[in-house]
Amino acid sequence: MLRWILILLLFPLALQAQNVQWASKVVRYSSQYGNKQFSAQQVVGRPNMLPNFGSSPVAWAPARENAALEYVEVAFDRPMRVQQIAVAENLNPGTIYRIHLIDSRKKFHLVYENKEPGGFMGPGRMFRHFIALTDFEVHGLKLDLKTNAVPGMNQIDAIGISASKEPIEAYINLVDYKNHDSGPENLGPNVNTRYEDRYPIVSPDGNTLYFARKEQPDATRTTLSDAIFYSERDDRGNWSPARNIGEPLNTKNHNYVVAVSPDGNTLYLANEYTRLMSEGVSISNRNGDSWSRPKGFRIRSMYNNNMFSCYHVNPDEDIIVMAIEQEDSHGDMDIYVSFREDGDKWTAPKNLGPDLNTAGIEGSAFLAADNITLYFSSNGHAGYGGMDLFMSRRLDESWTRWSEPVNLGRIINSPKHEYNLTIPASGEYAYFSTSNSQYGASDIYRILMPQEVRPLPVALLQAQAVDAETGKPLDATVRSPEGEKRVKGKFGLVLPMQKDFRVTTEVPGYYPNTKDNTVEPDDDTFMDFDE
Repeated sequence: MLRWILILLLFPLALQAQNVQWASKVVRYSSQYGNKQFSAQQVVGRPNMLPNFGSSPVAWAPARENAALEYVEVAFDRPMRVQQIAVAENLNPGTIYRIHLIDSRKKFHLVYENKEPGGFMGPGRMFRHFIALTDFEVHGLKLDLKTNAVPGMNQIDAIGISASKEPIEAYINLVDYKNHDSGPENLGPNVNTRYEDRYPIVSPDGNTLYFARKEQPDATRTTLSDAIFYSERDDRGNWSPARNIGEPLNTKNHNYVVAVSPDGNTLYLANEYTRLMSEGVSISNRNGDSWSRPKGFRIRSMYNNNMFSCYHVNPDEDIIVMAIEQEDSHGDMDIYVSFREDGDKWTAPKNLGPDLNTAGIEGSAFLAADNITLYFSSNGHAGYGGMDLFMSRRLDESWTRWSEPVNLGRIINSPKHEYNLTIPASGEYAYFSTSNSQYGASDIYRILMPQEVRPLPVALLQAQAVDAETGKPLDATVRSPEGEKRVKGKFGLVLPMQKDFRVTTEVPGYYPNTKDNTVEPDDDTFMDFDE
């Protein structure tokens, strides 16, 4: 069956913009609580925690909580005259002692002093100080703190300057939705239970949902870790009662599906199915009504310094995005990518860079069928609390340049945790997990995706290569804009929409068969071959 899926591309826009410069470089500092998380480097850039408050690894925390003086000196990319300074205090505010502005000659100008700081009651604040417009251009700023003025750890999220008296605000980088009235829909008791139901992965055709259920008692043990369940959608759009997928995919360890092949006959699973379930990805193929024993991939230089991990394989089955922690991570889990080299061999994980990754947690990475649009969860970008869901688009082939992540907004995110977003090839609905649940510790929801955050358009091709007379499945070579692959009988492809779209299937001894983008939607497509 050949289905054409059209998705309008609209780029998200931030709801607010201000003529503000945030610190771009740390020149020196007195101390820092950590070398990555809570380091002085975390004051660089716009606020990651505000407008929320509370402790954050993406903020600078001086090492000493009871010091008479702690400081950080920062620089700005563009020298400018200023009349406003802002300091984002996300935890235990009230310790600001002095602020110096630094000119082009590295002369320090004292513009604020409070010899007895403290006394501010509240979880956090955006401290603002207004002055007469400077007669010099500001190149840098030195912030002095008396951390002994307020009990507990003090944290600074960001430092900004402005030539305007319009108050500097911290904002969440939101999508400007034009028309979207429908909210998330709980998948109901056929899927969700009083246990943790999470890690949803929907098949590319949108008809089968795989997910993990945590800590459900069974007859032989007190609890399970994470067990794979699945539910199927009927013609009316209802989901069937979830069933345990059973052995060999479910073991005593943590088990969950990370991707489904376009034809639905291959599952990719988290971890290598060894006795200790080592880090990585395994593959299982459907044999009638059962699944083969999972076989692990060989990913070069694969290791994870974190107790958690997340994986996803793209529909082309040649890219793995993963959330792990390695030596070049920015703090906690970062998002990495690995490419198929040959057969089951994959390249070493490559960090996707600071556009996406922060000193906080980045996880639940899902690469859409367009291989450009990435959805992920994070507590390192400004949000509503806990883990929020974000979207970003890849800008080039380096895989390290991405558009600024946009928060998917209150239509999905809450003060609790949202994660594990998955989308079928159509891009119409998104499925995700949230601890803002109705039935248990976490539930699975779906939401009609706004046009602004849908992936780029793709075509889902599902076909069979069979003998025209006998109906016997054939071994074939399929050539498409995405390359060449070997198939037997049923196969599936997810292809970008383009004018010169063409798929040619060849079998030795038979006439070749070609399908192109003139095929009508929902055509029953069989690659019939004559000798």
